[in-house]
Amino acid sequence: MMTLSNRNRRLTYLLLLAFTFVVASFAYADDNKEWKEWEKDRREALKERAEQEREWEKERREAYREAEKDRREATKARRRYGDYDNDRYGRDDRYDRGGRYESSRNSARRMGQAQGYRDGYEKGQEDYRKNRAADIARHDRYRDADHGYKDEYGDKFSYRDGYREGFQNGYDEGYVRFVRSRY
Repeated sequence: MMTLSNRNRRLTYLLLLAFTFVVASFAYADDNKEWKEWEKDRREALKERAEQEREWEKERREAYREAEKDRREATKARRRYGDYDNDRYGRDDRYDRGGRYESSRNSARRMGQAQGYRDGYEKGQEDYRKNRAADIARHDRYRDADHGYKDEYGDKFSYRDGYREGFQNGYDEGYVRFVRSRY
């Protein structure tokens, strides 16, 4: 039987140890290569996400500018032309709390504006939070324009006109104010 001397045993041990390290380094190199590819993919995904967020922010700012411009124009128009109903027929004459003369048609319009503003403000904030473009036509309440109407308010058509106007103003305010609060 062949016996190994101490010296041969040590050499065999060292060769086995060296072989183990070489094999382990190749395995590590493969793992390291996979990790580098994974890291590269992760960085690319982060870059794409950052670019997408910049684009979203750009769109939000543009929507803000447009909504602010529309709001200013609407305010100018209201100041220039007033918000008066000049139809003198079919009125239920009365005075409001401030002593101002008011018809039932104006009352219905005012009530519609108030309800429409509240609903529009809520929907404007909701659309902004859900990253939707500013668009009031997608909302059923705006299209129907009779949410909150009661017969005691008076003329339903005036209520609808006021509701849509109030919804538009509230939506613009809600969308724009929510954008403004983020900066």
